[in-house]
Amino acid sequence: MDFDVSGGLSFGHRGCKSRLTQGDSRCQERNTTGTVVSTSNMSLEVYRKNITTNCGEGPHWDARTNTLLFVDIGNGDVHRLHYTTGQDEIKHFDNMVGFIIPRKAGGYMTGIGRTISHFDWDSGTVTALAEVDQGLPTQLNDAKCDASGRLWTVTFLFFKGSMAQIDGAYLAPNLGALYSFSKDQKLTKHVDKITLSNGMDWTDDNRTMYYIDTMSRQVWAYDFDIGAGSISNKRTVVDFGGSETMDTLGLPDGMTIDYNGHIWVTCYGVGKVACFDPETGKSVRTIELPDAKHITSCCFGGPNMDELFVTSSTHHLNPQVKSEQPLAGSLFRITGLGVKGRPAYIYEG
Repeated sequence: MDFDVSGGLSFGHRGCKSRLTQGDSRCQERNTTGTVVSTSNMSLEVYRKNITTNCGEGPHWDARTNTLLFVDIGNGDVHRLHYTTGQDEIKHFDNMVGFIIPRKAGGYMTGIGRTISHFDWDSGTVTALAEVDQGLPTQLNDAKCDASGRLWTVTFLFFKGSMAQIDGAYLAPNLGALYSFSKDQKLTKHVDKITLSNGMDWTDDNRTMYYIDTMSRQVWAYDFDIGAGSISNKRTVVDFGGSETMDTLGLPDGMTIDYNGHIWVTCYGVGKVACFDPETGKSVRTIELPDAKHITSCCFGGPNMDELFVTSSTHHLNPQVKSEQPLAGSLFRITGLGVKGRPAYIYEG
């Protein structure tokens, strides 16, 4: 989910002088010392300009159909963008939607409000399967499946009068949670008292799960038991630091992992995607995206799994800030990174 923190945590909304248009390959990459490095092999393009008008999130590459799935949370829209033809199919729900992930048995798993549901694209039929956070006015946010086909998803709550102000709304502290939804449709809460649950992913050996609580400005790791579907031994693997790094790193939002075991984290508020080595906690490389500061999530995709798709948000941007970020809400594609991701897992239940 997206956020623009005011009060104790704040970003300076500085306009970007360069203008990126579709097909333009200009972008900056910085190495571990902060030096701009050659971008001759790397290309950044606006894959679809302003494709979302609230909060683009949750990109998922469906390797079976060569489509990119993602959501526009506040608008209640799910997108299915066809790689070959460029056709963008959109389905609308009368509630916020946090994620869309393919289901092996057909159709898709969606997070509508706080209900985990099955959605049949062709008929439009929605079948509710489980409700999270019963009795709370929370909503589902990000989600992914582990290698066994188990669904993991997270919740948060916008609430007037709480301590953390986000894009003109308020986040209720400590009301979010991390859940799993098994193949036999058992719902399990694993972590609670989270303010803004966001990105997650797993190592290739399925022994470690990474998870982001955005407001902590940390990426956590847990020992992961794929058979039991359990996590333990929480520790911090990436720490964004204190207020002195807010203007350079922003807040960690969505994430993905590459075949080298490095994690790619979107830096909300500063227009960056940062790649970290979780063994050291250090940044390996940083990609700067102009004209869109509110970067929300990313995933690898494309026929060779070597293209990085990046979503962004316009949520609660006032007219002045929007004029400084003309590409807010756009979908970006970065190629020539020299790394690949793995095909995303789908729900096996």
